[in-house]
Amino acid sequence: ERMYEYKGKDLYETYRGTEHAERWGRVESIHRVLIEDLCHFNVPLEGLAKMANIEVPVNTALIEIFKVITGYDYRANGITLKDLGIEGLTKQQLLDYVTFGRK
Repeated sequence: ERMYEYKGKDLYETYRGTEHAERWGRVESIHRVLIEDLCHFNVPLEGLAKMANIEVPVNTALIEIFKVITGYDYRANGITLKDLGIEGLTKQQLLDYVTFGRK
């Protein structure tokens, strides 16, 4: 009957009565958040990981799963290493760039 100080007879009723549901409950709001998070964080993270030869399978899966669910191509619309001006740098060149400000 009570979850995290919210009341309701079941999970659905409990969630629908929260301020979170009011703020994020609409599909448009959720889609906007997905675009912001995936395009501006997950996509660049994936690019940086590839640059450093680090596997990020969960991150990659999230991008793919949400692409299937929403039909939106987050990679095509996301921030790329080219956008960041670091495309083609080696791992060491990137470290020098962020440490000393030179490519």
